[in-house]
Amino acid sequence: MSHHPNPFDFVPFAQEPKLLRSDQFDRMGKKISGYLELTLTALTPVHVVGAYQRGDGESHSAMYRQDGVAMIPAASIRGMLRAFIEALTSGWVSQATETYPRQFRHRHLGFSLFETYVDEKGRETDPAVNPAFKPTHYPDGRMDLATYLFGIVTEPEGEEQPLTRRSKIWVEDAEIPEEALVTKTYWAPDIDADAFMGGPQAKPSQLVVFSTTRDLATTNERS
Repeated sequence: MSHHPNPFDFVPFAQEPKLLRSDQFDRMGKKISGYLELTLTALTPVHVVGAYQRGDGESHSAMYRQDGVAMIPAASIRGMLRAFIEALTSGWVSQATETYPRQFRHRHLGFSLFETYVDEKGRETDPAVNPAFKPTHYPDGRMDLATYLFGIVTEPEGEEQPLTRRSKIWVEDAEIPEEALVTKTYWAPDIDADAFMGGPQAKPSQLVVFSTTRDLATTNERS
């Protein structure tokens, strides 16, 4: 039995990831150090979950805030950038959950990212992604471009302590100005069942979202 759990295949996988040693990346061009201040623009509504309440058959979610200021966390921005670079450069797949187990009487399919998945009835499903794209520690120091830029934590077999590589890029939280927020609530309907694939189980809810195409957040990046 085999299937493609992700219905979207925007960037086809290469036969294998492109890996180089750190010194090989160093020789590819002149390294630059400094700061970049960016302004992000939302082309579609964006909502970062903060305070969350349930009641009266509905869920109410407010925008994420830090010290009272609406934010897009730096970790979310880093993950987005890393996933984009991995797809662009045929790198490893690090920004994904490795296993989505199937739950009894639920509609979603269970699968594993890099290993054969066996469900409760003993049925096997092939890995969703070629295991060659799993982040791995190579004794000769080979890595993908995203790891060279953002660092990594690996746990080699036989090693008691994980190995870490520091990031070359620092990303700060993106602050969202209050005038960019849409303060009214939105009702998000859903079918009367669970999702048929792994992932968030959406339910009827009211969401406070901000949106539109105007400038809404600034963040600093240091390389």
